[in-house]
Amino acid sequence: LFDKVLFSYQVGLKKPDPKFFERLLSGTKIKSEECVFVDDREDYMPRVKKLKMKTIVYKNFKQLLGDMKTCI
Repeated sequence: LFDKVLFSYQVGLKKPDPKFFERLLSGTKIKSEECVFVDDREDYMPRVKKLKMKTIVYKNFKQLLGDMKTCI
């Protein structure tokens, strides 16, 4: 389902630090508008939306799949 996945613990950056997202997009031709950010923390979403990414607040797997369908 995903072209690239990056976990904050892998790079030592905390979300929603903009450097985390810069690192995610580096080395790709992906635009932020083409990205979907998934997290269970709703308080991260306003900052991520400023980067023009789509957002999904994870609640359960069924809900995630449904929300993913609306993003593509």
